[in-house]
Amino acid sequence: MPLETHITKLLNEIHNTDYSSYQYFAKGDISGIQDFIFDVQSKGASKTLKSRSFFIEVIAEICENAIREKLGGQVAFLYNGGGNFYFFIKDQESIAILEQLIDKFVSTLYKEKIFVSITSVPFQANDLEQFGEVWKNLNQKANVQKLQKFKTHIGAFDPFPSPREEDTNKERENWRSFSKVLTKKNHFDIEKGKQLYKQIGATYFELFGRRLKLSDNGEKLATKVVNKLPTWNPTLWELKKAYIEEHDKNVSDPSDKIEPGNIVEFNQLADFAKERTGTAKMAVLKMDIDNLGSLFAGIDSIHETRKLSKTLAWFFEEHMYNLLQTNFTFKQKGANGNMQEKTDLFLHNIYVVFAGGDDCFMIGAWDAIFQFAQVLNNAFAAFAQVVKTKLPSLAAKTMTLSASLLILDPHFPVVRLADMAEDEIKEAKSYTDKNRVSVMGNVLTWEEFEQANRTAHKLQYLIQEKDESRVILNRIKQSAKGYEKLQNEAVIGNVTAPKVWRLHYFIRHSKNPDAIQDIIDEYSVALMDVFAKKQKKNPMLFPIAARWAEFLTRKA
Repeated sequence: MPLETHITKLLNEIHNTDYSSYQYFAKGDISGIQDFIFDVQSKGASKTLKSRSFFIEVIAEICENAIREKLGGQVAFLYNGGGNFYFFIKDQESIAILEQLIDKFVSTLYKEKIFVSITSVPFQANDLEQFGEVWKNLNQKANVQKLQKFKTHIGAFDPFPSPREEDTNKERENWRSFSKVLTKKNHFDIEKGKQLYKQIGATYFELFGRRLKLSDNGEKLATKVVNKLPTWNPTLWELKKAYIEEHDKNVSDPSDKIEPGNIVEFNQLADFAKERTGTAKMAVLKMDIDNLGSLFAGIDSIHETRKLSKTLAWFFEEHMYNLLQTNFTFKQKGANGNMQEKTDLFLHNIYVVFAGGDDCFMIGAWDAIFQFAQVLNNAFAAFAQVVKTKLPSLAAKTMTLSASLLILDPHFPVVRLADMAEDEIKEAKSYTDKNRVSVMGNVLTWEEFEQANRTAHKLQYLIQEKDESRVILNRIKQSAKGYEKLQNEAVIGNVTAPKVWRLHYFIRHSKNPDAIQDIIDEYSVALMDVFAKKQKKNPMLFPIAARWAEFLTRKA
């Protein structure tokens, strides 16, 4: 189904609801998410991360279930996703009941350093005409409350007794068992349970007196990315027979052997990249929407607020799954010794840790992740364009993504991944217009990233098919200083033709001078842009492309 047709259908299914009789507007917020998800051992992390991520994702749904049961018709939910939920409350009496429920949420999870906060602001019927201001005020108040978390639960700041090793091992195994079952199920139900605090089993967990149980009877998870991981399914098993035999031959512990249906380990994803490129690395991709708070604060129609929330959830939860089911291309030497273009499935190579609401985080084979970052950004740009035509409040606004991309060793400590990715995405968002990606420690616009991609693959072609020396990669990396200096001089009009051609000669000194002319032309165009428009490109674009090509051509 074409994108515009699908979004139109989705929006048509969202009907107007009358909220005028409610007196409060409230936000539920789950914080401590990343610390909880990534607090795992690196060995076997792929079997644990997804279940912990899923646990976080459904806390909000369990909270909604508990609130609906307690308050019945006194509440009306607007949206639930990405660790946040918004709802309306009838009266002050309901607020008092809700506060007792919040205390249960907080006291249950504080040992995990997960904080469930619910903030409310007064609401009147005439606020429906200026809903953006109500939204803004609620979120400002919620942000302040998050800074004061656990202030009513002093015990959260006391040292906790260390758990017994056997209990820790048992819990770790329970998380792993749950992850394995999760990948095979299409549905879950929330029913009455007995435990207030989490109790994990292979097919369920209990929280707040409710039991979430995985099942086959339904389609709640069928079209969503929440439980779609690279697993040793029959298709992948057939494709990787030689790899499996070699892997199992070299492991000493029988439990480390590859079994059908198991989740693919991170080091195995890195091995897949090595088979294609010679570089056994994994990559981490974190993406989120720029200025989302301002987008919502600028929408005065509550109906359009609902529509934007639903479409964003659809993009990150369902459309992303569609994108993961597409192929990416790579070059590999065939039986005749010539380079051939081949394809592989993104879903076989990328592990989505979480996706929903307004952001996503994934780990995978480095070459697949790099290609998927561009695919996802292009898809979001197309999605944003369609949504803007459907929602008048967004017509004059921009919807963009910022991202961070890290290349790491497959044995890098998982517990540090989230913080590193977060630090890098902050760098990307530090620019006024955002809409950038931090890659290899440098911030590029998405256009520059795409140019780096093209240049990297041109260099790959020269090295693998035209017998170009890999020395050219070092020359390009070293040229960054000269390129940056020329751009700075061009801004003030001082650059001269001899200086430009000295830089060109430095790059052009190769076995394939004609073929490398394209890269030289990109240098020239970039410098001419500075002359004509006073616009500079990041001088690190070309060294990043060279480093990218270096990873692509290690098999050469």
